[in-house]
Amino acid sequence: MDHTLDYLRESLSNWIDKDETAYRLYHKLENNTYSSERDFANILDQEDIHYLSDRYEELTFLVHKRGEFLTNQEISDELTYDQHFTMRYIMKNDLCTSTDLAKNFYVKKSAITAIINRLVEKDFVRRDRDTKDRRVVYLKLTEKGIRFYEECHKKIHDVVARLISHFTEEEIDAFMNTYEKVAKVLEKAIVEREG
Repeated sequence: MDHTLDYLRESLSNWIDKDETAYRLYHKLENNTYSSERDFANILDQEDIHYLSDRYEELTFLVHKRGEFLTNQEISDELTYDQHFTMRYIMKNDLCTSTDLAKNFYVKKSAITAIINRLVEKDFVRRDRDTKDRRVVYLKLTEKGIRFYEECHKKIHDVVARLISHFTEEEIDAFMNTYEKVAKVLEKAIVEREG
């Protein structure tokens, strides 16, 4: 059985005592052999799909909000979750512009401009005009911004290390593979939508 399906089966096992649909899906996975996720998906009825969609939505919300809460606890009152990830993107991408950020964060440029303005006010980010094309403005972390980001990153890294210590190496691999697959599927859906 595919690792993704193993992970799904394990996730459903947490709900089989409380939920009839979880129980049914769990036993479909437990009692049958599927060569791929597609084979499993092909046997799902509308109720199954609706259930999995609801679980995905609920879990995505909970994981995102709880992760955001823990991250905010570590990055202090000086930085928001979005500001932290904006700084992270700038740190990892040389020659970054507001347009790049808006595109990669799937938000309007005005939302990025507001975040950048706050980061500039805090002296964490600076704007550098391109020497050949003055219309292009690159974003760079200041020395203060780099130091602050690195301190926050270390704290977040420590939180993640404590969290993943609750999982086996196999569980971590299965989760990362599934999460990467979800990211690719979502990216493909966005490309198709923008078509």
